[in-house]
Amino acid sequence: MPTDLVRLVSDLRKYADLAEAPFDEAAVRKVIDIFPDLYAHATIGVRTTNHPVGQRDVNFRYVSDVPHDPVERLTRAGLLIFEGHPIESLLTEVVETFPHWWGLDSAVSHGFEKLWAFFTGGVPLDDILALRHLPESARAHGKHLARFGLDRVFVLGMDFHHRSVNLYSPMQPPGSLSPVQVADMLGDLGLPLPDEEELRHDARAVQYYYTFSWEHARVHRLCFAIGAGPEDFPVHREPLLGRFAAEAPIAGEKRNFIWNTTYGPGAGYLKMESDYTGVAAETVIPMMGHPR
Repeated sequence: MPTDLVRLVSDLRKYADLAEAPFDEAAVRKVIDIFPDLYAHATIGVRTTNHPVGQRDVNFRYVSDVPHDPVERLTRAGLLIFEGHPIESLLTEVVETFPHWWGLDSAVSHGFEKLWAFFTGGVPLDDILALRHLPESARAHGKHLARFGLDRVFVLGMDFHHRSVNLYSPMQPPGSLSPVQVADMLGDLGLPLPDEEELRHDARAVQYYYTFSWEHARVHRLCFAIGAGPEDFPVHREPLLGRFAAEAPIAGEKRNFIWNTTYGPGAGYLKMESDYTGVAAETVIPMMGHPR
């Protein structure tokens, strides 16, 4: 059944109220009006963080393997402007080099932010690192990525708002990592280690991903995405998690969530995301396929 786009806008306002984040209805509607076919029929997720109020936003995204050209639509609408930054050349290079399908991410405070290129079956890490316009910081961490299992990249995210790139692992069963492996990954990057409870949570990740930028030589972020039902959220660590699990509007029949522990050279934080349409497990994961 198609997603009700009027309800989607209303629910995004509720998410913003829940997260105490700013909401610009005109910016939200502009993005949805550019992609009404995708938002009506694609898988949709909604995310926020436990950043301090005033620094917190809500993001909404669609993921779809239906052929379409989001770059053309965004540029025609004036939401994607090419100004000479390397991320623009990277986008062109990715589109011309690899078969892909799309995800698009926007913030309720200002609109479009990020494009994801999804690769069915994954792309060998060496082929990703050979991209001429990839941040040099990603290439510099090639040995780390290969050592910790990212030998194939399943998603490449290009954040045009923050000028950064994400490289995503394949989806994996919970428990594929161990707390020791998580600690080794963080330690190898020189990032502070969390406590044992959090390491155990991180080891349940169904996916992990790295963020790189052109401005920094170090990894900007390492995130562990952990699937959860409302009863699984560690609400004792972050009250907003409990409110999000209990109150987040959901259009689908299932209340499925992901929360992400996020580490970087500065302080870490948490992300929390709802499967708004309730079908991510049945759609996105099968569409990604399996390594060849």
